Amino acid sequence: MNISNRINSWIKGKLFSLWLKANSLVFRKALALWRLSLMLLDAEIRYLDTSLLQLGEREDEDNVIEYVARVLTDREQLESTLAAVANMSDLAVRLQEKAQADASVRTVVGTYFLARAYASKGVNNTEDEQRFLDAATLFIPGAVALTPKDIYEKFSSLKKRHKELRTLLAERSAFKIEVRASDIIAVLTIVPAVMFVAGLWYVSNLLAEFGLQASLYYTIGDYVASSLNQLSLAAISVAWSLGTILMGMRHGSLRSRMANEALRKRDKLPLVIVLFAVVLTVTIIIKSLDGEFDRYAFTMLGITVSYPLAEKFAEAFSKNVLQVQMATTALLVFATLTYSASISEINNIKHNRWGEKINTKILMKPNSPISTNNLIVIAANSNYVFALDKVTKIAYAISRDQIAAMSVGAN
Repeated sequence: MNISNRINSWIKGKLFSLWLKANSLVFRKALALWRLSLMLLDAEIRYLDTSLLQLGEREDEDNVIEYVARVLTDREQLESTLAAVANMSDLAVRLQEKAQADASVRTVVGTYFLARAYASKGVNNTEDEQRFLDAATLFIPGAVALTPKDIYEKFSSLKKRHKELRTLLAERSAFKIEVRASDIIAVLTIVPAVMFVAGLWYVSNLLAEFGLQASLYYTIGDYVASSLNQLSLAAISVAWSLGTILMGMRHGSLRSRMANEALRKRDKLPLVIVLFAVVLTVTIIIKSLDGEFDRYAFTMLGITVSYPLAEKFAEAFSKNVLQVQMATTALLVFATLTYSASISEINNIKHNRWGEKINTKILMKPNSPISTNNLIVIAANSNYVFALDKVTKIAYAISRDQIAAMSVGAN
């Protein structure tokens, strides 16, 4: 009998403990619903006026919205909210009128009072419980006290609505690309010029290294063709880099101004960039002392410093910071990749790393004084093929009318 009583007593104790724990969890959820209601109320009020942005963008407007929210929820005003209303009374009156008439806002305010009533009940404050229930009925006719099930369901519903509104409000200040006809014309005008300069730079560096002057053999069309043949990967890389910039700008624009400022204060990225640039520079120097060119380290260094340099340049010399920053970044990245490709090509040739070049064979016409046994094709245009003797390192500019045929195939 004693054993049975002990078992019953233990079960009752456990059940009572579980009941207390469950009530404690529901009470905490009610407090969370109370706080969530206030956050959602802020978003609902903002959503009523298309000129209002997300919390943290404009301090005075934030204080006016807080003022309206406190009026609706019957909370004491702050000095900052009263000061803002004094300067922006028209906005305060307009928002208060819209909020009081809006069904979504009224539902949120009513839920706020119901959550407070439940919390008051949890601490046995019957006076406040009834006061908050009465206040809730002013916004939700026929409102009744929440049950534990209601607490969880309303919390889930309000959380979903809050997430939706936060996204919609963030889009109001999000970065958008505005493409105008003048921008397209400018790009179509600049790109051929950039490609021409890139082709000129590339082939001039390559041929000059082996004693040939590109200007004697190349036409304007040849330079452009060379840039298309050699620098397509660079163009793709530039497009990828600009795409990354745009995505980064958009991601940052979805956060509020205050959030971005807070992140910048904690941001260690500039230091990381400096350390990364130093490591890359040291790597390049060490490789150069051995007579090698580290194309990948140089490319990464150029791309790494292009972004901050373009930003500083745009801020210092232009009113249209974004456009100039993007254009300057594209040019710097493209120049880095062009130079890197050119020097890497020269470095490989100097160290007899022929790659696929070894598979290209030249068949000269009869009576040609040039022996092709040791020739490696290093470049070509519409009128000339440029070749290098693997043994003597003498470079040749061979007119195409002297060539009978060219073949490509593995040895």
